[in-house]
Order: sequence, then C-alpha cells, then structure tokens
Amino acid sequence: MDEVETALMAFDSSETDKSSLVELLADSLDERVVALFLKTLLDKTEKDLVRVEVLKSLPFRKDSPINRVRFGEATMQILQGDDDLVRQYAAKTMRCFIACDGAIELLERIIRNESDDIDVRHNALSAIEANASSQNCRETLS
Repeated sequence: MDEVETALMAFDSSETDKSSLVELLADSLDERVVALFLKTLLDKTEKDLVRVEVLKSLPFRKDSPINRVRFGEATMQILQGDDDLVRQYAAKTMRCFIACDGAIELLERIIRNESDDIDVRHNALSAIEANASSQNCRETLS
C-alpha cells in the first residue's frame, strides 16, 4: 500500500484530522487525490474547514489542463450556492480559474449583487483585479 492509498483510507475514517490529510496530499497529482479533492469540494455535508483547505491548496497545484478545468468548474459551482465561508475562499481561489468558461461573468454577478456577503464580493473583485492583464478582466473593471 502506497502513501497516497494510506492517506485516502485515513480520510474516510471519522477519527482523522482531514485538514492535515489535505495538506499532506496537496501536492499530489495522483488521480485518486484529484477525485477526492473534487468530491470533497462539492460535498456540502463535509466540514467547511476541510473544504476550505482544499480550496487553499488549488492555486499551488500543478494539475493537468483538464484537471484545472475540473477544479475551476467545481469552484464556480461552490460560488453559485454554498456556505458563505466556503464561498469566500472559492471567490479568492478563482484568481487561478479566471479562464474557465463563464468565470468572469459569474464573478461580475457576485460583485454587483449588493445582497451577497461582502467578503465573497470583495474576494470576487480581487480575483478579477489579480488578472487585470487579461483584456476581459480589464473590461470588467472599467
């Protein structure tokens, strides 16, 4: 049994500190880790702090273009309706996924929605500002 398999088995245990396991697995490009992280991100019954740890790891991962899109889509799905804490981190993480289809439009809707959580809105704006070199982001900012 390899280290990834051991960590994945431990992740399913209720006695495990899942946040620590996310940190341990954060650099792994193993497809089993990708699948676990995607499942964790989209599982609203998972603890918010575990999901936040996955979101925090995404900007530093060196995933394949296909997996980057999968993570971007999952992050966008979180932004469309989830707990505000998780959405705050998802909005911040969108800096890395601005090229995903519909990302800029979603962030712009969040920014303009005055009834939305102020921290989510602020992080959405910072995701666009962080990509100001992109023509689409510059247009959104003007």
